[in-house]
Amino acid sequence: RQGGLGDLGARFAAINDGKVVSVTWAHDSQRLMTASQDGNVIAWNGATAKKAHLIPLKSSWVMFAELSQTGTDMFATGGLDNVATVWKGPEPSFKMEQELYGHDGYVCGARFLGDDKLITTSGDGTAGLWDLKKARGGGSDKDGDDRIAVFKGHEKDVTSVDTVLPGGNDFLTSSTDGTCMLWSVNTPERGPNAILRVPWDDTTTSDQDQDGQNKKKKKRPPLLDVNKAKYVPNNPLVVGCATEALGAYLFDVRARGPVNTFDAANAHDKGAKYSLAFSKSGRLMFVACEDASIEVWDTLLPNQDKPIHCLSSVHSGRVTDIAVPDSGLCVAAVSWDTSGSITAP
Repeated sequence: RQGGLGDLGARFAAINDGKVVSVTWAHDSQRLMTASQDGNVIAWNGATAKKAHLIPLKSSWVMFAELSQTGTDMFATGGLDNVATVWKGPEPSFKMEQELYGHDGYVCGARFLGDDKLITTSGDGTAGLWDLKKARGGGSDKDGDDRIAVFKGHEKDVTSVDTVLPGGNDFLTSSTDGTCMLWSVNTPERGPNAILRVPWDDTTTSDQDQDGQNKKKKKRPPLLDVNKAKYVPNNPLVVGCATEALGAYLFDVRARGPVNTFDAANAHDKGAKYSLAFSKSGRLMFVACEDASIEVWDTLLPNQDKPIHCLSSVHSGRVTDIAVPDSGLCVAAVSWDTSGSITAP
């Protein structure tokens, strides 16, 4: 049991044939929720891996479901319809509370800031802040913009958002432009407080033109997409990210650069990394991979050429998302193979 992980503890299947695209734990570490491209969000009992409730969505092209972490029975969804939707309980009677319009691209991520505010990320290159109290009751205008603040700075699609504390004012975004940015809710006009860039080799190569003369040609960069970024638990100064073609990184915000690289440029690289999550202490980093595996890395060991453990028999398709509950007792993952899993020590 290298790395302290045992075999698969539980497995849960999605409804119909939809690819499962996201997983999120409730604040009590007992319940979790998945979103699938069959157009359903499902609430699960984490102890039994049994389905508790099914919530059908208006659009099947959902990209995420995100539970509130304050104890309120609320969750948000979004997808290719460019709309963020807020749902409210109590369980099992979740009902659509409001639809939030304003983004000009798909909505792919969200985090609640307390019970009254929501941060969303979008393919339009922005993050948006919504005041749920102001939007509630009067409805939303499809031709308007309900956002109370817009955070601009990324050059391409904004792929994820994370917060240190459920009710805090600081948050983190990632983007396909190869950066992670840290922001304050209170000062959107100032832009990001810090920018963390994924490093890549920009060396040049020699080539010959038609006359036989050597000609310098800049090496084409790989895909720089950062698919997911997460804070180390309860630490606003350390950030992890999973990338499309460059593996995973651990950044120190104070250094404005990576302090540990989980190397993608070696024989153990297995393609794109789609998501990541940390153990409760932050010592272990779990990475969701294209090749259907879940890599486990020790964040304190430098210059590793392979993970300390690899869960390779859990799923048969791309692992799209991964999450660790606040209890830190297990790790949940979901996959394109239409199933989810919970693995415990």
